[in-house]
Amino acid sequence: NSGFNNDRMSVEKGSFVSITFDESVKDVSIGDPEVLGANVIQPNIINIFGLSFGASKLSVLGEGGAVLKNILIDVRRPLDAVQETILRLIPNANIKVSSIGSSIILNGNVPSARESLDAERIARQFVDKDDEIINILEVRAIQQVLIKVRIAEMERSVLKTLGVSAGFDGSSGALRP
Repeated sequence: NSGFNNDRMSVEKGSFVSITFDESVKDVSIGDPEVLGANVIQPNIINIFGLSFGASKLSVLGEGGAVLKNILIDVRRPLDAVQETILRLIPNANIKVSSIGSSIILNGNVPSARESLDAERIARQFVDKDDEIINILEVRAIQQVLIKVRIAEMERSVLKTLGVSAGFDGSSGALRP
């Protein structure tokens, strides 16, 4: 792990990740100490803590101040509970939950607009503000409507072929011969 290796990783706010190095770690340097915290817990192991949403660079220093690794770390929302709840309550949907900063992103497809709204309502329980939900779910029901329209058009042409003429009276809602 020597040299100027630049990596990217994420850690959840309120949690930590441990990183083990082949060489002894003497110090860590944090770009934004309000976003990240770090401790050397053993000579070659550091813990990185997510303190607030955002991103910060972390430099890990070895003997004589040599940079072992530079890491850009994103602090994001915990997503496991959101994903599990949505999967349990909307099982017929294909929803992937991700995050950027403090926002939760809902991506995938759902059978109807109702499931899209339900997923958004569930995700709202895990954020502080409504505008922290980004819903880019695709509703599959639109295609089903098009199929029904085509079937109705086919039925009408079959009736015409058979010599049956019918119309629809919009004011009374009745079918007229």
